[in-house]
Amino acid sequence: MVQFRGTNDQMVACEGNGAFAGAQNNFETWGEINGCTGAPGTLPDNSACQVFSTCEAGVETILCTVQNGTHCGNYNSFHIAQVAWGVIQNYSLP
Repeated sequence: MVQFRGTNDQMVACEGNGAFAGAQNNFETWGEINGCTGAPGTLPDNSACQVFSTCEAGVETILCTVQNGTHCGNYNSFHIAQVAWGVIQNYSLP
């Protein structure tokens, strides 16, 4: 599970509000759902991404925080496609 969240998102605040728990809380909840243990580290090629790498069934749970990113903003400078592909290319469908 990889999620990308912008710190300036006006629709779903990165810090959370109302029905939305915020990026960090959401990341930790997905870590629990995926049976992750230990503290999160950083993605080897991107320190803006936190990763729980020791999860059940060999999955990973990842949160990438795009500084000054907006909701569905242009994240070209963050190289979102390359970051996502760097993760998902390691997995195959059952």
